[in-house]
Amino acid sequence: FPVTIIKEKYGTLRFYYSGGDSTVDSLVSLAESMSSYTCEECGKPGEQVSTGGWIKTLCDEHKNEYLKKIRI
Repeated sequence: FPVTIIKEKYGTLRFYYSGGDSTVDSLVSLAESMSSYTCEECGKPGEQVSTGGWIKTLCDEHKNEYLKKIRI
């Protein structure tokens, strides 16, 4: 099945594809869901952080780095 687009929206991944079956649909749904609590920098457990209209999913370490960077 061809994947047409993979992008981030509202702090989580979005997959757009054609074809596949119910197994593919379930796996894509699982990956999208997991992205809402997986740090986008390192893959550790994380949480969504909203700043200035942007939403990112980050672990504590990367959240602190990100917040320091945007306040500069």
